[in-house]
Amino acid sequence: MKRFLLIALILSMVFALAACSGNNATKEETKPAETETTTAEKPEEKPEEEAEEEPEETEEPASESEYKRVVAGTVAVSEVLDALEFDDVVGMPVTAYEIPKRYEAAAKIGRPMEPDVEVVKSLEPDLFISVESLKDANLAKLQTLGINSEFINLDSVDHIKESITFLGDLLSKEDNAKGLVKDIDDKIAQLVEKAEGKETPNVLFLFGSPKAIMVGTPKSYVGSLIEKLGVHNVSEDIMPGTDAAYVPINMESIINVDPDMIIRMTHASPEESKKMFDQEFSQSDVWKNMRAVKEGNVVDLENDYFSVSGSVKVAKSLELLFNHIYGE
Repeated sequence: MKRFLLIALILSMVFALAACSGNNATKEETKPAETETTTAEKPEEKPEEEAEEEPEETEEPASESEYKRVVAGTVAVSEVLDALEFDDVVGMPVTAYEIPKRYEAAAKIGRPMEPDVEVVKSLEPDLFISVESLKDANLAKLQTLGINSEFINLDSVDHIKESITFLGDLLSKEDNAKGLVKDIDDKIAQLVEKAEGKETPNVLFLFGSPKAIMVGTPKSYVGSLIEKLGVHNVSEDIMPGTDAAYVPINMESIINVDPDMIIRMTHASPEESKKMFDQEFSQSDVWKNMRAVKEGNVVDLENDYFSVSGSVKVAKSLELLFNHIYGE
């Protein structure tokens, strides 16, 4: 009997150990499944390089101007528009000067001082552009007919650059405008560097029309060109601090400053103005006895590049003036 009980006890212990081993095996088998589930639920982590990568920039399309039909009130304005490569000019002034080929088919609107506003209106323009000096003569008439207008300042080198930038922004020609302004700045820097070490003359700038001769100051367009080249304009000795572009001649003051060079510009009937200049300089003892006249240092500026107001040709004008002053 004891032997039987001993055998039964041994068998019970064997079965108990086997059951424990089975339970442990089941637990071990479930662990990987739980791990896989947990891993699947976690968001996938991107490599560091991928997380920092930015989307490629796409080039924005160039903006288009809202002004599809433009009337140019002066030739100088049309030259700026042409240099900006703006095609949509439907009206141009009547003029003896050459106009850009781009606008040869444009309708004629009359003279710059007095454009025919009825003709301008008939062209259905989005914008009329003229120069600041003609604003008082034209603005009220344009407003009466509901014609949108802008007036740009071309009276100095800096104003020309500002006007180019303004029209470039207005007509969606920003890149063209930046290029034009850079060309002007580069030309000024080049000529100033070229003038280093050269003897700079004192210059008297005269403005002549068939009726009168006046002295040009740094406030005038050509005066601003002279100033940009670093050349002294003797008007600053005659009328220091004046805000006028042109002042009446004071012969006594001119004799006292005795300029090294005289630069003459004609306007309003250039041929008649040139005759008047020649007659005055040949008949007046005051002019004849000036050192600049006796030494032949009298220069007549080209009408295509020098006028009362400036133009987009300013870089070429600077170069021509430099050559006149330094004899190159």
